[in-house]
Amino acid sequence: MNIDLTRREVVPSIMLRAMRTGSFIYALALAAGLCAVLSAQEPATPSVEDPGRANPSGGQDGLALMVDYLPQALFEGEPLTLCLRGENTNDQAAAAEVSFSVIGADGKALREGAENLALAGQGFAPWRKDFELAGVRNLRASLKRDGKEYAALRVRVLHDSDAWPKTEVRGGRLVEAETGDLLTVATRRRLAADNRTWAPIRWASGDEHPLKDAGPAALFLPGAWAKEVDGKLDFEALAPQGGPAPQPLGPYVLRGVAPVLLAAGDVLRALPEAAPERVVVWLPPEDLEAATDARLYQVALECLLTRLEERGVKHAVILAPVKFGTPAPRQEKLLGAVREAAKAHNAYLAGGSEALEESLWRLDPKTPNVYGPRPNVDGRKWIAQKLAVLVE
Repeated sequence: MNIDLTRREVVPSIMLRAMRTGSFIYALALAAGLCAVLSAQEPATPSVEDPGRANPSGGQDGLALMVDYLPQALFEGEPLTLCLRGENTNDQAAAAEVSFSVIGADGKALREGAENLALAGQGFAPWRKDFELAGVRNLRASLKRDGKEYAALRVRVLHDSDAWPKTEVRGGRLVEAETGDLLTVATRRRLAADNRTWAPIRWASGDEHPLKDAGPAALFLPGAWAKEVDGKLDFEALAPQGGPAPQPLGPYVLRGVAPVLLAAGDVLRALPEAAPERVVVWLPPEDLEAATDARLYQVALECLLTRLEERGVKHAVILAPVKFGTPAPRQEKLLGAVREAAKAHNAYLAGGSEALEESLWRLDPKTPNVYGPRPNVDGRKWIAQKLAVLVE
């Protein structure tokens, strides 16, 4: 099955910095950089090319505002911690302020405020604030001096009830493509499945499992396992015969955004309005390469599972990401996150670790110690057989 490759992400060249803050560390963000510069100049709308910069040309007043930390995803009820940093490139000190507003779904401000920010000459000054997310659609923060706004940023809080918009990765951050707003995903946390039974699916072909006669299925597979032929992805023997055509998740370039968040958006946008009864998702391997924080991974996956339920999907089948050669502790951390998310949402965890069999990744099935980035011919046949059990 051939699938057009139409997605291209462009990241402008901007200043990136990393800062460890909040309740956990996003290791993937350290690899890609975590800071976006907001230039100080005349009041301006953030540029389409760079959502973290109010005016790309800089400003004669020598003031700037940088985003040091913004969570990619979190559970409802947890505060959103926004960390900014003011910069003064002048020799003389500057008295400025950070002005913020919390905007509800109706576009009206729920809360507003301003706090002083003393900027020493050739120095920096940090600013941090926690925001409660209940009823919040947007956050806006700006740098002002003498009543004049020099730079501003806008954050969109994406709740479970919101349609997943078209997104892009810009400046190492996930943004809404149409508006350029920085995105933070918030999802309701479920601690246990209510009045349902959760159990893993047996992998042996032909075994009884809870999905038998479960209705039509949609299948999503890692795009990294397909080959690009004439600008199209070809899954070759990975597609089960007689089953649904697989749709690709990725391949994703590591640019500071957790690939699992990109995958969640791709799944949700690809589903038709009348969603199938069953959705089978083999999570992409890029989060293993990026060392995505396990808690962030669980939040993102729970967000996907919640939205699948709301779309009417009766059976969500999840397979953990696998990539041969990944350190075992890293593999286990993400597997634990997948297990917790699947159990909480009564999704069927169909394993996946069996695909790490060494012989299935050899470039030459007869030659050990030489491996490729995707399963070999035997591996693809093995995966296709196991997928057939899930989509039959």
